[in-house]
Amino acid sequence: MLSGKQKRTVMGLPVGATEDVSKAQTRNEDLSVFEKKIKLECDEHEILVLPDAYSSPDPLSENETCSDGVGGTDHPPCWSLEQYLNKCKEYTWLTASNGKLGCKVCRDVKNIEEESEGMHVSVEWADCLISGFGATRGKQQVALRKKIFQHKNSNCHQKAGAIIQSRNDESVAEFSVKMQVSGVFRTVYNIAKQGRPFTDLPLDIDLQTLNGADLGRLLHSDHSCADIIDHISAQMRLRLVQQILLNESKICVLLDECRTYSNMTILIVSIRASFGDHEDPLTIFLDLVELPEKTAEIILDKLFSCLEKYGFTNKYMRTHLIQLVVDGASPLLGTTSGVGALMKERYPQLVVWRCASHRLELLAGEVSKEVTGMNQLTVFFDKLFATYHASPRNRRELGDCAPELEGRLLKVGKILEVDWVASSVKSVHALWNSYALLSKHFYDSSMDSKRSDTERKKYASLLRMLTSAAFVDNLGVLYDAVTELEDLSQQLQRTDMTIYEADRLLHRQSCVFASMTTSPGLFSRAAATAIDDLEFQGVKLDQVSTKGCISIDRVQFFTELANKVQQRMSTASHDPHNTTTSPAEMEYKVLVQTMKLMDPDTWPEPVDILYGDVELQMFCSTFHIDDAREYINAFRDYKQHKDCEFPEKLQPLKCVVKTFTTSMSECECVVSTMNDVLTYFRSRMAVHRLSSVLFIKIVGPPLTEFRPAHYVQKWFEKGRRSADATKAMGRRPAPAHTSAFQAIWDVL
Repeated sequence: MLSGKQKRTVMGLPVGATEDVSKAQTRNEDLSVFEKKIKLECDEHEILVLPDAYSSPDPLSENETCSDGVGGTDHPPCWSLEQYLNKCKEYTWLTASNGKLGCKVCRDVKNIEEESEGMHVSVEWADCLISGFGATRGKQQVALRKKIFQHKNSNCHQKAGAIIQSRNDESVAEFSVKMQVSGVFRTVYNIAKQGRPFTDLPLDIDLQTLNGADLGRLLHSDHSCADIIDHISAQMRLRLVQQILLNESKICVLLDECRTYSNMTILIVSIRASFGDHEDPLTIFLDLVELPEKTAEIILDKLFSCLEKYGFTNKYMRTHLIQLVVDGASPLLGTTSGVGALMKERYPQLVVWRCASHRLELLAGEVSKEVTGMNQLTVFFDKLFATYHASPRNRRELGDCAPELEGRLLKVGKILEVDWVASSVKSVHALWNSYALLSKHFYDSSMDSKRSDTERKKYASLLRMLTSAAFVDNLGVLYDAVTELEDLSQQLQRTDMTIYEADRLLHRQSCVFASMTTSPGLFSRAAATAIDDLEFQGVKLDQVSTKGCISIDRVQFFTELANKVQQRMSTASHDPHNTTTSPAEMEYKVLVQTMKLMDPDTWPEPVDILYGDVELQMFCSTFHIDDAREYINAFRDYKQHKDCEFPEKLQPLKCVVKTFTTSMSECECVVSTMNDVLTYFRSRMAVHRLSSVLFIKIVGPPLTEFRPAHYVQKWFEKGRRSADATKAMGRRPAPAHTSAFQAIWDVL
């Protein structure tokens, strides 16, 4: 028994035919007349010449198939394989799939969006949907021949063939020009990526020319190098911002200010956003802004001008700007007239956040001033810096006996008063490890007859302070404290750190400090053992306290640290003079509570089906997140099946939560990179050009992944010259070398 599909095939009706048999019979009455007309007109009509890519296929056996549908059962059932191959030889653009015909030319042009604008390509021919109609095999063949003839002579097919022909007939000269400019762009990109001077471009061009590369005659100067760097960085920024706007991602703006060698104040603008669907947010450097004055109004005006330049309009930021992160400078974080307060008035949903790492540094500095005995260590480091920084001889001697301490001392100079706690850890670590060598150096210098009496007394005073038992005890306590703070600071600087996770870490760290009031740390125990033995690293200790050497009250010290962590860190922007619950603190608690909902481990047992719905609704309303009901329903499903993976429907909401950041360590990385690029000898570089170099160096892809085609095309669209343009003065050839060493060079 034949199946329905086989019956239709036997009757001559292809599978998927959309025509009614009765209609087909009436339409085919004059087909024989039309067939004769086709035979007469085929010789007279001009045949379209197509590119080689559409040449006739190689002969195939009946069992073979290919991607274009040649062979096998892909050809129409009313044709044999031999008939189909003959048609493909006659019409090189013909293809087939699933028993229906199509056109390779129209298919390719349909996939070229920029070329097919304004054209109406036949969808049926492009998608292989052409089939014959008729009750018999012969009538179906005639119908197909008719459709092939009509499509071959159609305007859309002719234009499509012309487009393909023009693309394949691109001249070798044009291709060579693009390759030349692409080579120059790669060379310039590498110069910016490595932070090298722009004057290196002519030398790099000469080197590549000697190696056989053809990079044209123009775009070889240092001025061209600067222009190309500006062009590439501007296009990269626009593409990134367009991706953010296309995804409608929430954004976080990070601001930091610094000074250059020329004493110019610069505002560093970075943004944090998601650059793909449900992708984790990333923080990238955006631009540098020159500040004529450090007032909140001027900073705000310059900031908005910068954001609008790249496409962040006021309308977009009203619904998508969710956080502003600053370092705590008064013009930026002022509670009444700072940039944060002014932006808060314009965007009520904005969360103004003070960098957690900066607050942690201020916390350590405050505790060191409030606890008795801590001042002794800071004074000791100040004396070391004053003694060895001003005298090259003393510096050399310190480097000979304690190179680790010498390097840290000259870089930092002080402890608990620098930008990052990690610097204090390294300084205390260097002093701890170099204790014996430094003690010997103090003793030798105090007994050196070649030094003056003042110098010998100074070294003797430092030796007495260093060998005091109270000093060693304080050093151990400080080492434990700054080690804990440094570890906390490093975790807060993680790019994936959320506000909820930071709050959990701060609470844990507060408990650690509270416990250390009764349980000494590793270095405190080592110092206590040394005091009992009156010997530390082979150096005899003095039990009698030297003037100014007072042991730190460990209980008071770690209690103050525990309290400061809770007071300073558990808020969005802490005001140390305000003892009441501030709006910023309430805002912080609500934010943490909402983010806490994403962690099933924090849910109560048993969890109520309505748990967290109110907080989720408020979060979506505050930050203009659409489809709040969908998220609430997805969250309810998650509560009922919390053992399953995190639901896909909640991923956009989780992405918004991760957009909030706790630290602006990326801005500090920009400052470090800027110091590497803007050296003393390049201090006259313009701010906009420095910004271009920094963007490529920090955000740009590696040289091996840089694709210059898009940027070259945009360069030409601006009307800029190519590398082989003749209507411009080319680079002058280098003068011939005339040197007394010419005879030697000839031999070499």
